[in-house]
Amino acid sequence: MSFGSNEEEQLNLPELRQKVAEGVTAMVNLGLHYLNEQEFDQAACYLQAAANFEHPDAIYYLAQMHLNGDGVEQNNELAVEMLIHLAQQHLNGQGMYPAEELLRKVWARGICRDRIDAFYRDIYERSLIAAEDGHDVAMVQAALLLMTVLAQGEKPSPEDTEKARQLLTEAASLGNENAQMLLRQFADS
Repeated sequence: MSFGSNEEEQLNLPELRQKVAEGVTAMVNLGLHYLNEQEFDQAACYLQAAANFEHPDAIYYLAQMHLNGDGVEQNNELAVEMLIHLAQQHLNGQGMYPAEELLRKVWARGICRDRIDAFYRDIYERSLIAAEDGHDVAMVQAALLLMTVLAQGEKPSPEDTEKARQLLTEAASLGNENAQMLLRQFADS
């Protein structure tokens, strides 16, 4: 059984996927246009449609709209879950860094701190497990989490600083350039 008018008119699968991707990007761009014009209802409509296709920019801006209540019901919990979703993708090498930055700002404003703390503790624990298996990138990630996010805006404890230094030293010995750079920064401070 075949659907469609005839085989000659049907596009192949890669072409169809490309057309869908272009359409989703157009929805994001139109949503951002409406957002800039402060036509929040229209912006929310297009950004939500693109977010349904997992477009990271759409999810990011829609999360901001939920934080502010612009064109959508203000919903901090939903916004934080959206940002955590993007931050998780970034930590897996697919998402976007601005989501992590906004997540830290949201935490600093006192919004959903327990949920955000739990997310970063989970990432830290998983990074430590991978670090124990010799994964240098996980070592660097765990060290950075110790020195920044898990310190919760405070100066890291001496124990956390030492643990971070140990992780970076081991990662550097495995040839990780980021670890080598961070160790040089440690030495300069």
